[in-house]
Amino acid sequence: MRGKGHLPVLDGLRGLAILLVLLNHVTLYTPWPSGWPPLLAQIGLFGWAGVQLFFILSGFLIFLPYAGALVRQTPWPDPLAFYRRRARRILPVYFAFLVAVGLPLTLAGHLHAARLPAAIVTALLLHNMDTAATNLVSQLNAPLWTLAIEWQFYLILPWLARGFARLGAGRPGRLWRPLALVVAFGFSASVLAAVVRHASGQIQPEDAPGAVGLVVRLLYGVRGRYLEEFALGMGLAILYVAYVAVIEPGRIAVQWRRRVVGACLIAAGIGLPLCHLWARAAGQYDLGADWTRFGVAGWMWALAGQWVVAVCFCLLLAAGLLSRGTLARALAVAPLRWLGTISYSVYVWHLWVFRLIAPGWLLLPAVILLGAASYYVIERPFLAARGDVMRGAGVGRPASDVGAAAVRASRAG
Repeated sequence: MRGKGHLPVLDGLRGLAILLVLLNHVTLYTPWPSGWPPLLAQIGLFGWAGVQLFFILSGFLIFLPYAGALVRQTPWPDPLAFYRRRARRILPVYFAFLVAVGLPLTLAGHLHAARLPAAIVTALLLHNMDTAATNLVSQLNAPLWTLAIEWQFYLILPWLARGFARLGAGRPGRLWRPLALVVAFGFSASVLAAVVRHASGQIQPEDAPGAVGLVVRLLYGVRGRYLEEFALGMGLAILYVAYVAVIEPGRIAVQWRRRVVGACLIAAGIGLPLCHLWARAAGQYDLGADWTRFGVAGWMWALAGQWVVAVCFCLLLAAGLLSRGTLARALAVAPLRWLGTISYSVYVWHLWVFRLIAPGWLLLPAVILLGAASYYVIERPFLAARGDVMRGAGVGRPASDVGAAAVRASRAG
């Protein structure tokens, strides 16, 4: 399943992301954390950021073949092949969950919002754009809202990348322009949503009446935006391919690379705890609070808070990619990589394990066991059919080899 040049730090960071999500949901949905040390409980509250780490990793990994084509001016990936691989990656486990959990609940009458149009939208993974479908998914399995975000990113990525190529005028040095445009677009959408929510006290910004609500829904969606966070991962993919394709590692002083890794790690290590304190001051953990009363801290968080968290994760990812020492080995440790490998299945099924098993030390082993079974029985056969997108793009190989590998991945789509 894994090519010899596979980037192990990506699996390790996925493992870290799913650990954050699990810790957050244990904190929110079970009484178990009442006896935890305060520091662990605080980390659990901040675990929502694991979703952002997933989005950044997706932006980086999925865009990497396109970055290879843009930077090296090689043949463009096939959009249809890209869609086939993405469908094989995400749909089998998703449909298995709908059949195993959603269908029985619907037949038993437990999903009161299960109208046919909402069910169809949910099956198409477009529930982020429909309020009824969003309500249905929230009853069925709340974390599935992120899959709609991923799926919408998959749908637009080949064409977004084409636009990048045109706006960059075929020159890698100009690719910052379309990336900046996407980030500005995402920031504008989040500002509009924050203004609408703050001004009218909407529970969801798209609930605003008339044309304003329609515009916010189109730009922001029902449950989030996140396009700009994918764009941060995409930008990092371009920088990474440019680095490995243009700069020979032998010409880079080891000390210089260590300093960059250290600076990125220190900035992320300081920034993430400060973001947690900022989120707490903004009232993000006060689930029953009125958003409009959060004051200056809440307003500033709505505009920039998640951006800062995303930047910190980008710095962590950059440090992992550049590291050849302790950090790389820590992120590539076998248990963490394995957890990252099965993270998608764990993410899809874990909340139902929480519902069926009483809190205790059996809870997380049961989650991991079910996730592993889903991966090996459902995911892995389809992944074996599609091959490994990251084959040949590895840590510890010469930069020119990694650059060539990115080009091979771009040809595969």
